[in-house]
Amino acid sequence: MNSMKLWIEEAVEEILKRNTDRIVINSGKSISGRIHIGIFRELFICDSLRRILEKKGFNVEFYFILDDYDPAKRFPAYIPANYDKYIGVPFSDIPSPFSEGESYAEFFANELTSTFNSFGLNPKILWTSKLYKTPEMKNIIRTVIEKVDEIRRILINSVGETLNEEDAEEYRRELTGRYPVNVVCRKCGKMQIVDKGRITPNRVLNYIKETDEVVYFCHSCQEEFKEKLDEARLKLTWRVDWPAKWFLLKVTCEPAGKDHTVKGGAYDTGLRICRDVFGFEGPVKIGYEWLRYGDVDMKTHKGIIFTPREYLEIAQPEILRYLIIRTPPSKHISFRPELLPQYIDEYERFERVFFDRQPDASDEEKYEARVLYPLTIVNSNIQNIKPRLPFRFAIIFSQLKDIMNPQTILAKAQEVVKKIYKIPVITESELKEIEEMIRKAENWVLKYAPENYKINISKSISDDIKESLTEQQKTVIKKVIETLSQGEFTEEELQNKIFNIIKEIEGLNVKKGFETIYMVILGKKYGPRLGSFLLSLDRDWLIERLNSALK
Repeated sequence: MNSMKLWIEEAVEEILKRNTDRIVINSGKSISGRIHIGIFRELFICDSLRRILEKKGFNVEFYFILDDYDPAKRFPAYIPANYDKYIGVPFSDIPSPFSEGESYAEFFANELTSTFNSFGLNPKILWTSKLYKTPEMKNIIRTVIEKVDEIRRILINSVGETLNEEDAEEYRRELTGRYPVNVVCRKCGKMQIVDKGRITPNRVLNYIKETDEVVYFCHSCQEEFKEKLDEARLKLTWRVDWPAKWFLLKVTCEPAGKDHTVKGGAYDTGLRICRDVFGFEGPVKIGYEWLRYGDVDMKTHKGIIFTPREYLEIAQPEILRYLIIRTPPSKHISFRPELLPQYIDEYERFERVFFDRQPDASDEEKYEARVLYPLTIVNSNIQNIKPRLPFRFAIIFSQLKDIMNPQTILAKAQEVVKKIYKIPVITESELKEIEEMIRKAENWVLKYAPENYKINISKSISDDIKESLTEQQKTVIKKVIETLSQGEFTEEELQNKIFNIIKEIEGLNVKKGFETIYMVILGKKYGPRLGSFLLSLDRDWLIERLNSALK
């Protein structure tokens, strides 16, 4: 029996220590603009925990909170300049700049959640603006007001420790003078003002228990107001809002980014508030490193993003699930679109290990695949490896429109799949997936492919190339023509045959031999892997092309 334990198994063990018959997994995101794929690190961790726990027979609820009630501090560059008038207004109240009848938050939230089905995600969506209208949340606000001294003590102890003496003193003064409750002004609709980068929120200054009224000052209107607590639009400050939601939903586990989960950070502060103020244990903490885009940290509010929709234009959702689930949360991930073929090769090996089709797999690999592979797939009913067009072939087929018509390309692609998977026919759904793979590959080549993946086949071979061919190179071409005329090969067989042909020719090194074929077809010394490249081309056209180099 393998004694190794994966990070996801350790997380499940921690959750099960809670001895609860209802497990709540939670995640959330503020909607300040287009949401990047970084949020999927959190969502896939949540979804994987849900899958494992449900398989063990537990009742699991998975929530995703869209925080549309945050006020706008600034807008990304792609938002119209006249939207600056909405700074300080909650995102739920700002109209969408790109669609009719939706709020700013709804537009960008829908842009994200519309991709969930493709990624195999199905959390219950909650909106913060709606949560704050519930009687339960109003009562939590009353508890916060009633126990404000305890909350102030916790915040001063935890946040104050991270500040220098002068800032800590100012923080203490600020906490003492008001309640940790922000208010949307009933007159101007703002929750805060932002002046030269300094944020001044509208806070509850006083609570009149007898009449259940809150008193607050609006910094935009420069006016004091009094409202019934049930009618006022209130939102707890975020270090209190987080544990309040944990208590409201009885959250068992919530992953969070490294900025919040450092020792003594917002997560730990939240747990103390949860226990000492609300009398609830709080969730199991899972901290994770960033999912980066190449070498940069993505930031929604700054518009440094790579969106889920952009991802789906070039790759299958399983690949992203694999990259995230296979990497322990303590390690950062750099998603580099230019490395997509490498990611896909890794995933396909991982899949073969799971289905016991990788003879050289180690015991560790087999164990890891057994636990993690079911968490990477979108459709949990898959019983075997699906016949699919390898991405390396799709890359080539997507660039052959100048020399082959679409029907021929599709027919060749089907031949490749039938040969690899040893199947007599391609089903309708498999054909759709082949077409989809070619479309994704075409998008990838256009936007992200390194030069050696790009194919541009000229109508004829230049005289310069023909004249530059040595006798040894011409021999390579003749022998490749003979090989191609002999019958059917797999890409590996053809690759090896060409390699052996070149090795047998005296005075010709292997690199120069391979360059010969690329020069004749592409007019440059490199290209996609030769075996798969040649098998993707129409055989008659290829033989004619090679023959024309000898004339």
